[in-house]
Amino acid sequence: MTSAAPVVFVVDDEEPVRLSLRVLLRAEGFVVEAFGSGAELLAAISRTTPDCVLTDLHMPGMDGRDVIAELERRHARIPIVLMTGRDDPGQLAISERVRLIAKPFDADVLVALLRSLVDAARRS
Repeated sequence: MTSAAPVVFVVDDEEPVRLSLRVLLRAEGFVVEAFGSGAELLAAISRTTPDCVLTDLHMPGMDGRDVIAELERRHARIPIVLMTGRDDPGQLAISERVRLIAKPFDADVLVALLRSLVDAARRS
């Protein structure tokens, strides 16, 4: 098992959300890269592979479902967390490899979820 800090890519079209997630996750020991669109994320992921991706569902252009579909097509092993503030997560039909978290979420819950996904991926 590697001891390097886990790398999380965050994609959300709202800059304040990206900023707050970057501050939170860096304070918890994650290396964070944040992107304003799915296209930006996919361009970056072609250069480096993160330990986990945290993406918003509702974004202009490429939404969270599109991001998930493309990530699974390219890198099926990357854990993905989908954030949504307007939907009931229980009503979303998303891949079994994707975890859902409803906004607003508790920071400790998000951090624990990301850590567990990264740990599980590193063990496999």
